[in-house]
Amino acid sequence: MCAYPQTGFFGPVTSTPKAGDLAPEISIEKILSAPGQTTTWNPSNLFGQMTVLTFFPNISLNLRAVMSWNALIDQFAGKPVQFVCITQEKNRLCCPF
Repeated sequence: MCAYPQTGFFGPVTSTPKAGDLAPEISIEKILSAPGQTTTWNPSNLFGQMTVLTFFPNISLNLRAVMSWNALIDQFAGKPVQFVCITQEKNRLCCPF
């Protein structure tokens, strides 16, 4: 066992879920783009559809990843699938994408 805590993309790892465990709560600080933004987003919006969650700490530096992500989203347009990309970048870097 490691004497030092693990560090993930966004800081110390605070939970290690295993297959079959309930997923940890997701806390959203800011949403840059979402369909139907007239309503407030909350974790209950994740129920009743498939949610694809990805972590790209510095996505603006990787145009290829942005293009692939957007192409994947386009593939599932009109289907009960939502895509959530979590990043640590500043708004001004992410908004153009």
